[in-house]
Amino acid sequence: MVFCPHACLTPTPNLWRTGSPSRGAFASVGASELAPSPRRKRTKRLDGSLAPKASRAHFSRGGTMTSLGRVAALCVALCLCWSATIQAFYLPGVAPQDYERDDLVNIKVNKLSSVKTQLPYEYYHLPFCKPDKIVNSAENLGEVLRGDRIENSMYQIEMRMDEHCKFLCSVAIETKKTAQKFEKYIKNGYRVNMILDNLPVAMVRYKTDNTRTVKTYERGNPIGFVDKFVEGKKKDEVGGKSKGKSSVFINNHLRFTILYHRDAETDLSRIVGFEVEPFSVDHNYDDPLDPMHPKLNTCNPSEGTYVTHDMEPMRVFRGANVVFTYDVIFKPSTIKWASRWDTYLLMMDD
Repeated sequence: MVFCPHACLTPTPNLWRTGSPSRGAFASVGASELAPSPRRKRTKRLDGSLAPKASRAHFSRGGTMTSLGRVAALCVALCLCWSATIQAFYLPGVAPQDYERDDLVNIKVNKLSSVKTQLPYEYYHLPFCKPDKIVNSAENLGEVLRGDRIENSMYQIEMRMDEHCKFLCSVAIETKKTAQKFEKYIKNGYRVNMILDNLPVAMVRYKTDNTRTVKTYERGNPIGFVDKFVEGKKKDEVGGKSKGKSSVFINNHLRFTILYHRDAETDLSRIVGFEVEPFSVDHNYDDPLDPMHPKLNTCNPSEGTYVTHDMEPMRVFRGANVVFTYDVIFKPSTIKWASRWDTYLLMMDD
């Protein structure tokens, strides 16, 4: 919260504008009102001597407004200087949210973005897993101009409860057109943007700078990738790939890492970080797949099997059945809620 000196908050009668209640008590002053009055020429008396200078009381209203405008500007400057000393990053309309253990926290999805095309699309423009009813979150003008389209998703987590290989849904790529659509967006470098507790998701990257390694972040996560080499397999053997053609793979498994700051007295927690690591895995399961009780052989926590980058990736092709899964890992953090946006100062360009 920013505190201003009392002088900034005390109305001055000459600053009130009558007849404009829609503008509020402290209406803005027009440029013409702030402009100084034209310089008045000193008149000569009949005997040839100059008349005395006019007193301040003889100045026009414009001159008075100029003086008051300077005072108002000084007050604003003092308020800004005062707020600069507060060690916090605050977004208007965003208040801290306290969570108890097991509280349900929903992940929202935002636009699909690409630095290559600069054309954003809604998340559900591609056939991802979607809830029965799509609910749009209210966006402000700035979010609309940036192409943000915030909607609900099927991802659900419980506060401070880890999950491994949680089944989301399966998507059948039945037509060549659908497969080509996925391929197009993956080749154009489109990334998925998600939001948790008003924090955008970010991927952790490590950048080597001379002799040290610096931790940085990238916004969102890529939908997929092209031609990844799989250990122990030739390129023409990966996912049934034929020679001479490039293959496109989709990231169908996400590992979310959620950083939280816990209050020792109340045991309430606040989310201070939202990270993601994407994987591509060609899930193996008993056919047919039961959505209510899915049993995946490629990741089964009860058997100690988890998704790794060494697994065979999920190729995009007509006839593929893409199984979407995710992990949730909670990590305690010393970061306080007021400083949680500092992470994004380390953001890399896409």
